[in-house]
Amino acid sequence: MDQPPAVLAPSGDLQPAQAHGELLASWLASIERDVADAQRSAATLVTYRSSIRTWEAWLRQSGIIQPGPLQVTEFLTAAGANRAPATRNRHLHALRSCYRWTESQGLYPAIARSARSLVVNRDEPLPCFSREQMEALLRAVSDSPEIGRARSPGETARAEVTRLRDIALIRVMFGTGLRLISLVRADVDHLDLESDPPTIRHQPKGHNTADATAMLADGQRTERYQNPMVRGDAALDHQTIGHRRQYR
Repeated sequence: MDQPPAVLAPSGDLQPAQAHGELLASWLASIERDVADAQRSAATLVTYRSSIRTWEAWLRQSGIIQPGPLQVTEFLTAAGANRAPATRNRHLHALRSCYRWTESQGLYPAIARSARSLVVNRDEPLPCFSREQMEALLRAVSDSPEIGRARSPGETARAEVTRLRDIALIRVMFGTGLRLISLVRADVDHLDLESDPPTIRHQPKGHNTADATAMLADGQRTERYQNPMVRGDAALDHQTIGHRRQYR
């Protein structure tokens, strides 16, 4: 396989070339060392590794051995097709960091320097379910066919527990706007149904280790959250669905 040409180190000395996959692996290894030294978060490493793997796969599929700025732009266009601008920007941030490092080590030019990030308009409403879709989802979970297919009292009991669990998860997601990962990580001990309004503790997005608290519903809605069997418009009004306020 052809090797990329040798490049000049900052000192002016000619450095031996490496296969491109080795360059990317060396950069990821440097990020791993930063994580071990508590200079970067583990989440950063996971994000960078995902983007670099996507970049490597695209290079292999395209038969590119020595990528340049044009290939970076083509990759970002392909990787960001039909995706939010933030996805393209995430890949770009990883490539910029990678090739800044390779240039500083005298291994490869910073080919992602000239690529531009996309504007992320955070004022636009996020895509979400309509009221009809939410009601249909709750009906589908409430009318679980697993109970009808149960062949023993034990299977019936397990199906009923699963149904109640799914209803509770969906109602909490709709009622608080929590991310799925935050909700899945939640424990029963994180619920406080005695407070007014009832709350749930969760870990917010980002690298903050402190827990945040989300309100499940207004005080007069407490009974509905204690009983996930409740259905109808009263349980799906604007105070229980899409209620996204949070406080410490």
